Amino acid sequence: MGYKSHAQRKAVHASKAEKKGASMKKYGASKKKFPEIKEKNEGKFTAWVEKNMPGTDTCKAASKVMRSKTKKYSSSVVKMANYANNFGCKTKKEGASFNPKLKKAVADGKIKGKFADAVMKG
Repeated sequence: MGYKSHAQRKAVHASKAEKKGASMKKYGASKKKFPEIKEKNEGKFTAWVEKNMPGTDTCKAASKVMRSKTKKYSSSVVKMANYANNFGCKTKKEGASFNPKLKKAVADGKIKGKFADAVMKG
């Protein structure tokens, strides 16, 4: 596609960018809602795990299902395991872990204030 002038090229690309920006706003991540589980589906994966993998933790079962390369599990089980892995099996630390040298500096009194408090909690 040839342009007659530099100005025409800029105008065409600017209009494409506007259209793209509008579609991004319409379908962007900020518009998406958190994927909630319907009430009728709550506990289905846990029940499946108790029936099919007795004695296995739900998160470990979800990891095992997701790691499986074979078609051993149905698509609905894989979807439930994926949801469990993404939203139910994440462990979060209460505080940040800090460098031991930083903790020593706080203990020696070289660092004070809110940051020092946060270091000693973590």
